[in-house]
Amino acid sequence: MALPDYIPDAKVFMLIKTYPNLSKKYGELVCTAGICQGQFVRIYPIKFRDLDEYSQFKKYQWISVTLEKRPASKDVRLESYSPRGDIKLLEAIDSGQANFWQKRMRIIDTVPLYRNLQKLIGEAKQKPYPSLAILKPTKILDFVIEPTERDWSEEQKAYFNQADLFMQIKPLTLKKLPYKYSYRFLTEDEKERTLMIEDWEVGALFWKCLKLCNGDENAANRKVREKYLAIAKKPNVFFFIGTVLGNHMKSPNPFIIIGVGAPDTDINVQQMELF
Repeated sequence: MALPDYIPDAKVFMLIKTYPNLSKKYGELVCTAGICQGQFVRIYPIKFRDLDEYSQFKKYQWISVTLEKRPASKDVRLESYSPRGDIKLLEAIDSGQANFWQKRMRIIDTVPLYRNLQKLIGEAKQKPYPSLAILKPTKILDFVIEPTERDWSEEQKAYFNQADLFMQIKPLTLKKLPYKYSYRFLTEDEKERTLMIEDWEVGALFWKCLKLCNGDENAANRKVREKYLAIAKKPNVFFFIGTVLGNHMKSPNPFIIIGVGAPDTDINVQQMELF
């Protein structure tokens, strides 16, 4: 059953925060998503860095915010909503709590888990166009690092400055990631795939490792690769995946990885038993 078009004071368990990007219309944005009433919701647009400290949520945190369905003329994806009014921070299930993964998985368990990516792609091309899911790979083959543009394009900077002029957003200090990170893996359809990871965490990890390595990008990327290959070896690893709006109906595979979960091996809740 689809969620209503307008959800006042929606309680959302936040799972996804992508690395920030520059938007033509809104300036600096992140794509966020979570679970509301047992279903995925995408909350967009959010100018995360412009939120005050009382509104900047963490991953695996409950928030309260009024949501309004984005019009199909702008976004055909089933789960896409826009925030209305302030974001209120509620309980976070952080790693300092006892049995934190069990608590998280009891909430995550309310949305479907896919093992066959081709099946999911087929569903995403049909109304009501689902665009967020949890995917369990059968095997992760590699973690891929590729160089990409090292700075925002002049067009992106111009868009940002135009938004800054009219919306009074903070000055552009966001650094563009100079590398693209991906997992290469198999699912039950037995097709080898490579999906880019756009999670906030992989970008933050690169900048942290770069500082630890005194600016040596190769050394920093070795640490990033080591971390993500270690995650890949965990038996319960899964991906939060979502589609890119411009590619949703055009691309043969519109999905990217927007989060990685790696619960402890001794978890024993319903969805973990399926793994």
